[in-house]
Amino acid sequence: MLEKPPGPDNQLSKEDYLIMRAKEALPIDIYAAKSWLITAKSLFPHSAKVQFEAYRIEKLSKNVKEAAKCFSEIFQNFPDDRDIWKEIETVTTCLRLEQCDSEAEFLCQMFQHIPQDLQHRLLVMTADHSEDTMEHCKLLLLLLRRFPQTIATHGPRLVETLLTAEKHSHPGRAVNGFRRLLACDALPLLGAAPVELNPRLSLRLLCKAVEFYLAYIQQPQDAQIQNPWDRLFQIVELIGKKLGWELSSLFSIPWNRETYSDRLQQYAIAHNTGLCDELIVRQLLMCTVVILLRILNEHITLINNDETMYCLVEAFGEGIHSSTEPKLKKRKREDNPSIIVTSDSDYNGNGLALAVKLWDLLHSSDYLQREIGKLSQQLRLDTWLNPFLTDLAMYKGLHHEVLARLSQEGSNLSVNLRLASTCFFLRDYKVRYLGMLEHIVLVASLLPTISGKVSHNLTVPSIRHLHYLTLARFPILQYCCKLLLLAIKVITFFPLIYMIGISEYTADYDSRKIFPYLEMSETWLLDMHWS
Repeated sequence: MLEKPPGPDNQLSKEDYLIMRAKEALPIDIYAAKSWLITAKSLFPHSAKVQFEAYRIEKLSKNVKEAAKCFSEIFQNFPDDRDIWKEIETVTTCLRLEQCDSEAEFLCQMFQHIPQDLQHRLLVMTADHSEDTMEHCKLLLLLLRRFPQTIATHGPRLVETLLTAEKHSHPGRAVNGFRRLLACDALPLLGAAPVELNPRLSLRLLCKAVEFYLAYIQQPQDAQIQNPWDRLFQIVELIGKKLGWELSSLFSIPWNRETYSDRLQQYAIAHNTGLCDELIVRQLLMCTVVILLRILNEHITLINNDETMYCLVEAFGEGIHSSTEPKLKKRKREDNPSIIVTSDSDYNGNGLALAVKLWDLLHSSDYLQREIGKLSQQLRLDTWLNPFLTDLAMYKGLHHEVLARLSQEGSNLSVNLRLASTCFFLRDYKVRYLGMLEHIVLVASLLPTISGKVSHNLTVPSIRHLHYLTLARFPILQYCCKLLLLAIKVITFFPLIYMIGISEYTADYDSRKIFPYLEMSETWLLDMHWS
């Protein structure tokens, strides 16, 4: 039976001949094929080719346990065989897949039937065998997930490899493959494991993760990372615990901007005397920045959507002033006058007020103020903070600062609308040198085609009033007409007030004190305009 018949097959070795007969029999009779291989294994017990063919037949037969047994024998007896390494690479690739086809599912099940010690050895050897740094790191991650007890041994090594690889491959880029593995995969594993990390390294890793997620969130969403804010909060919680941060527990509760903001304020009040202590300042600084930016991101998402855009402008309040107060008396400006924020959308814009409070918290001591400057530079927060700082200046009534910041931006509808608003409240009505009238002319030339609806929230009972105006034709025209009408009234009926408005008292006198006296004429003029 084992004698080879005359013909071309005589060129084959007996070993290859038996393998060939097994392959020929496989499509017709699997048991005959296995018989040929049993014979081959008996005659050539140390042949890698025979062993691998036996494994291949068991795999084609979908026999998980026997395939795992054959695979284990080959890996133990022939660890350097080229064919087995190709198969190992296929298996480890399948283990990393989130969605598997039938073949990948079989290989994953087969891996589960390999003895645990052999699984561990296989993954370690595969990682060491890989010449590609990215592949090496992914295999180490697979090892850590499968064998959490190895995190203490291989975790720090993985982190160091990722940091070094990023430094050489992607200097200056926060969003890259190595940083992504660090922030999304390695740190959650390290943070949850009972492994001690050097405090300085822990803080460095936390900053790396924060920088990555903040940069990723600002990019066009590719939906590859689900719920990036929740993932970032998980990292802050886990690494914060290792650093002994009291505020780390805050990040385990469901997100609510008011709850998080209140907790930070309470912590700052409770540790008011320790705002020069590094442990207190570090956690207050990092936690507040992360929460502040999430509030801003949520605020921007709510106030602007794919269908409608809004623009923050200084609107009009119906302040009630004492009749005994001299009309032209210089008064001390309040740092935080009563402010109401309204919007033409369902969202009232209260995220801005919360963000302002947290910003003030970050500047509540000289030490905090210095540290936020350093952290802002380290995390590259300019793209996050620049738009907010303009809104912040408007919120605080710092109209000259608003004017300076907006003047540095490119000319567009939103910028010119806000410049017109700011010039009005500085009583800068002049036609030349880009006063209010000039900006209104520019706004008129940039009006959108969408009509929109007239706003009913431009005037509310308040000392100060900020409003998110819909960037549509009707509400923009309505707002600009209101600016023009009120400017005309000030110049026509109260020339002395206008002169004061452009004199040395500009910063101290509030032209809105005349609003109650102008309501009747204003209503009549607006009704006439819209009719």
